[in-house]
Amino acid sequence: MANILVYWTWDNYQADLRFGAGFNFNSRQPRLHQAVEIGDTVWAVTSRRLGDGREGVFIVQRLLVKAKTFNSPGYKYGKYRVWGDIPKSSYYAARDEDNADRIVRALRFSSDRPIGESRQPVGQHLQTIRELTAQDQQLLTQFALTLSPEPRTARMPEEMQLEAAIIAGGEEVARLLDTPQALDKEAKARLGEAARRSPRLRSELQQMYEGRCQMGDFDSRARYNADVVDTHHIQYISRGGDDALDNIVVICPNHHRAIHATGAVFDYYDLSFVFGEEQREKLAINYHLKANE
Repeated sequence: MANILVYWTWDNYQADLRFGAGFNFNSRQPRLHQAVEIGDTVWAVTSRRLGDGREGVFIVQRLLVKAKTFNSPGYKYGKYRVWGDIPKSSYYAARDEDNADRIVRALRFSSDRPIGESRQPVGQHLQTIRELTAQDQQLLTQFALTLSPEPRTARMPEEMQLEAAIIAGGEEVARLLDTPQALDKEAKARLGEAARRSPRLRSELQQMYEGRCQMGDFDSRARYNADVVDTHHIQYISRGGDDALDNIVVICPNHHRAIHATGAVFDYYDLSFVFGEEQREKLAINYHLKANE
């Protein structure tokens, strides 16, 4: 088992929370895939200035890895992605009192190149993914017990409800998002724009695939003379995904429900849905997605 520590810039961490906690981590470094296996832990730390001007270091994410995938070509945060098993993963609030500078400086790392008392900011030491020792893993696990969960991870509605609302139109999205635990204005505006754009994208893809399911090649038009396929966001809109063609597939309701029920993720390496370590299902037909080998 090889657990790792990664650095997440403060701005990117905040963007992830605003648009729906993704429970995944991306990198341009192949080491993200090379260093971890399914079941390993990825700890993410970030840093920001405290009120007194000092650098604060915060443990903000713990992912129990359930899948490793490639992103779409040219993805802005890098080619490599690991996905957390959501019920077994956590986001933590970055409060001033949760400053983990002392803890991170105490880590030894498998390379035996600890940060120690260096005067350089911790973030400068963590640009390269660091592999943890067993003692490091134990120290982080114990410290995480003292941290508070990040409340913004639970603000988005359930994804199938959100997808249905986006298809139904802006008023339905507004109703769904009118909850006591309100989203940031920026996130609401983004979802409202998705609701306005979605009918065009849905129509374009239904015409492209002529009502056929990309996964099973089921042709509802030929069988029933009706379109019954759904549009599915590969990375959920509620988890920060874009409402764009390269993040959407056309699938039948059965495949759609199976993906949501199992939390399946998509791998652009071979254009497959990953349902588990031993189960991958490639798209049967594809005209619009590009692989990233």
